Amino acid sequence: QAEALQKKVNDLSGKFVSAGGFGAGGPLHYTTPPLPMRIGRLMSQLDGYSAAPTPPEKEQLAALSQELNQSMATLHELINQDLASLNKSLNKAGVPHITAEPLQEPPRRPSE
Repeated sequence: QAEALQKKVNDLSGKFVSAGGFGAGGPLHYTTPPLPMRIGRLMSQLDGYSAAPTPPEKEQLAALSQELNQSMATLHELINQDLASLNKSLNKAGVPHITAEPLQEPPRRPSE
């Protein structure tokens, strides 16, 4: 059960995090940039020009929106179903369960 969850997490993480390969010694094959990077690029394109979005930009926006919605639905399913099921099994076995906590904001430095 843990291995199956790990595989799903690994498959989904590629949507949000780069596998590396930037700079010297990177992979020799094209890897689609992570979703946040593609969204950021499109947002920059749209923000950098005062005209209305072009039809290709609108298509890209729709495709990225759909991909983001699907990826987030998969993430919520992993947390609410797969992780909950694993925790239930771990609890039955007397093993402490795993929790998904929201990220905490890093502490701020005192202003100088």
